[in-house]
Amino acid sequence: MTNITPFATKNTIVSYLLLITLLSFLALKLPPSSKSANESTLGLNILQFQEKRNLIINSYLDSGLQLFDIKLELESFLLDKSNDLIARTRFESFGNVPTLVNLFFVITDSQGKEVYSDSSETTVETEKIVTQEFKKLHLKKGKYTLVLTTLYNINVKDEFKQAFEVKGAPLSEIISWTVLTLVAIGICGSLIYKFVMYIKSKQN
Repeated sequence: MTNITPFATKNTIVSYLLLITLLSFLALKLPPSSKSANESTLGLNILQFQEKRNLIINSYLDSGLQLFDIKLELESFLLDKSNDLIARTRFESFGNVPTLVNLFFVITDSQGKEVYSDSSETTVETEKIVTQEFKKLHLKKGKYTLVLTTLYNINVKDEFKQAFEVKGAPLSEIISWTVLTLVAIGICGSLIYKFVMYIKSKQN
C-alpha cells in the first residue's frame, strides 16, 4: 500500500500519477500476446494500474495536504521612495482545504545585511493574491533584495527573492520642495518682522 505523507512534494505526486497513467496507456495499446508478456514482467495488470492510481489520489485527498504554487511579484523594481514598494504573492493550490499560511518578509541591502522585517498570515483555499505594502519603510538610495519565506502545514517552508532599487526622488521634485521651503520661510519671516514692527510702533 502506498503511503503519501503530508509533506510530500507536489512534483513527486504529479510525476507518479503521470507515470502510472502512461504505463496504463501503453498496456492498453499492446497486442494481446505482448500485453501478457508485459504484465508478467511488471507484475501488474491494467486493473492494478488503475487501483494504484486511485490509491494515490485518495491518499492525497484524505491527508488534507495543501501544496501551493507560489509566486512573488513586485509592482515596480525601480523606486523613487522605498515606501513605494508593493509586493504581491500569488497562491495557486490543489485541493479544497483552507490552509493557514504564515508570511515572513525580510529586506537585505547589497551587503546582505537585514534592514527590515515584517510578518503576516493569510488563509488560502484554492487561489489567492496577497498584497503587501511597506508604508513605514525608509531606506537610503541603493540596491536591495526582498526575501519572502512562507510556512504552512507545520513545516512546509519555501523562500522567494526579488531584487529592487531605490533611486531617490527626481531632481525636479527636490528643487520644487526646496523652493517651497524657502518661500514658506520667507513668508514666515516677513510676518514675524511686521508683527515686531507693529509692537514697537504701539510702544512708541
